[in-house]
Amino acid sequence: MTEGTADNEQEKIKQAIDLLKETYYDSSEIAKIINTRNAGAEEEDFLQLGSKFYIPKEWFTRNDIIYDIAIRQFAENLVMSETKYLLSRVFGCTEIQTVAAEPDVLKGFLKNYKSFSERYKIQAIFAPIDLYVKMHVDWPVASADVKLDFRSGELIVYDEKPKFFWSNNYTPFSQFIFVNKGFGQWATKPDFDNRLSVSITPSDKEDKLTLLFLTKFKFEITNPDKIRILSRNE
Repeated sequence: MTEGTADNEQEKIKQAIDLLKETYYDSSEIAKIINTRNAGAEEEDFLQLGSKFYIPKEWFTRNDIIYDIAIRQFAENLVMSETKYLLSRVFGCTEIQTVAAEPDVLKGFLKNYKSFSERYKIQAIFAPIDLYVKMHVDWPVASADVKLDFRSGELIVYDEKPKFFWSNNYTPFSQFIFVNKGFGQWATKPDFDNRLSVSITPSDKEDKLTLLFLTKFKFEITNPDKIRILSRNE
């Protein structure tokens, strides 16, 4: 075990803060799903997403400890929390149209994609992960309207390439959601490019520091007509 100096400890703390911010900003999907804006200074009633943890002080006092994986995981968990919150609001909004499932999932998907895209550009699609292989392997064979870009691995629908988001254990859903970003607004303080606040400070435990990271935001569904849910037969 090797010990670092006080200056080295502060530098490591700064590096950890920078890494958490970098990972968060690189991973956050909000700007790909919804329109964003900087909140005005007079605005109130903001929500917060984030966490507060005790982390080992020795992460920064010892030179043989690498904390990168843990720090990145904190950021990635926050990103998933944003998406989970957004979807909970979408599914809870009674003004958003939900279309009944069809026996043929591919046929229903294409029919609703086409009818929705005739009104609004589809910029993102939420899709259930259990259909991932079928959509990438079977659907391009079954329909000329679905293609797979073999270079990027991305799906092409009617010659368009919307951003796909897949369900997971943390954010489970079985429906398709077609999204035009104009369906709502995600407002942040102090501004969108600096929305994540991170601090690492002394704690009430001798061998721990306190890690606090959070974002302040408002989420409004301003045009529910620009998002559509397509249900599936279970």
